[in-house]
Amino acid sequence: MENEEYNPVDPIYYKYKGVDLLTTDLGNDKISYDNIYICSYDVNVEGKYPFLRFLLSKPSLNTELSFPQLYLLQDLTSTELIEYAKIYLCGLLMLKDFEIFNKAVEFKGYFECNNDLYLFFDITLCVLKVNDIYKTNNIWLTLVDEIVNYKNICNIPIDYFVVNFLTTNEHFCFLVDEKDKNYEIPIVCYVNKPENLLNFTFIFGEPKTDKNGLLGPFYYFKDFNTAFKNNGIYNSNNECTNNECTNNEVLLNNCNTKYGIVRFAVFLGSIKFIENDTNDDVDESEISIERLQDASLDQNMERLTRRISDRDGKWGQEYDSAYLGYVELDNGTIIEEPVLVVKEYKQQIPLSYHFVDNKTLHKNSNEYSIM
Repeated sequence: MENEEYNPVDPIYYKYKGVDLLTTDLGNDKISYDNIYICSYDVNVEGKYPFLRFLLSKPSLNTELSFPQLYLLQDLTSTELIEYAKIYLCGLLMLKDFEIFNKAVEFKGYFECNNDLYLFFDITLCVLKVNDIYKTNNIWLTLVDEIVNYKNICNIPIDYFVVNFLTTNEHFCFLVDEKDKNYEIPIVCYVNKPENLLNFTFIFGEPKTDKNGLLGPFYYFKDFNTAFKNNGIYNSNNECTNNECTNNEVLLNNCNTKYGIVRFAVFLGSIKFIENDTNDDVDESEISIERLQDASLDQNMERLTRRISDRDGKWGQEYDSAYLGYVELDNGTIIEEPVLVVKEYKQQIPLSYHFVDNKTLHKNSNEYSIM
């Protein structure tokens, strides 16, 4: 990681809701607590709304992600404990200049829970760059959605006590605006890309699709499992498309074809759920009619999907996003590739990119792994 100078541009007002629960007056002996944790967070303001990310770490490859933990051999004063935590954080983040870090990081207060002590630090001004491409990385900036709802990040498990802490103390999940109203919490989404487009997409985001997009010319995202299994090395039947290793298990397990996924924070806003209800309108868009006359396309599927397609994107007149889940078509076929579509570019914020481990594509989805 590296430290960079902070240059705010058009700052937006926000307040961390959890600050109201913190105290700077700590009476107990620090060494009497069962555990002492560092809760560091930053606030990303690059998207439609500001949002939180928590710094989680793991000491080794096979351990779960958790809040960094301090171990005391003797009691410390509050000032000494805060200084010790800052030094620990600086080392964990592998920063070279402690003085620069010390000026940027801000101690927000203490929180006591079940005889555990939590030290909250705002590291937003540090503008940290986390080298989180590979699963061996020991530190991750993690979304609230990944902690509370998924309990993992890219299938790397998060310790249950972290999940339970934020679930039990929900104030620590939210930022609020000038009217003390909660900002929307973004959800985690993914897109799959070949190696040569991973970094480009990470920097510039996912581009708008063309007029053939099932739900119109907008921005399309997937969940982790769908993005992972649909990388270019495999087709829809989970068969390798690399001619050199087709039907050859040895070559397949050592396939050098590289694909990956880009991880995003996505704001939903108001959302329309696509259901293929018998009362839903049939897509009468010009592009839909043209596709029905295109012999190169599966005409049966084109007809079956006309109640879920909206190639003119009319849903965008009333909603900010649309979700197509596991929908059953009229012939009983289940669409098993959920997709989320958002209307505006600012609803997406790239977070990281990762190479997929091809060897895990044969396994159950809970065993899918990045490299």
